[in-house]
Amino acid sequence: LLAVLLFNFATTEPLAYLFAVLFGAGNGMAVVASPALVANYFGHKNYAAIIGIRGLIIT
Repeated sequence: LLAVLLFNFATTEPLAYLFAVLFGAGNGMAVVASPALVANYFGHKNYAAIIGIRGLIIT
């Protein structure tokens, strides 16, 4: 959210680079954290089914 708000006000090149770093870090953390949290909360037995259902819900 912070990166998207920054993008709206990025009038200089350094602010555009800061947006790219924050946006990339946020997306990277979301990609890594989501499957890890699913495995942590629901276990590994039905991991693939839960990830599949989660994918249908968030897209």
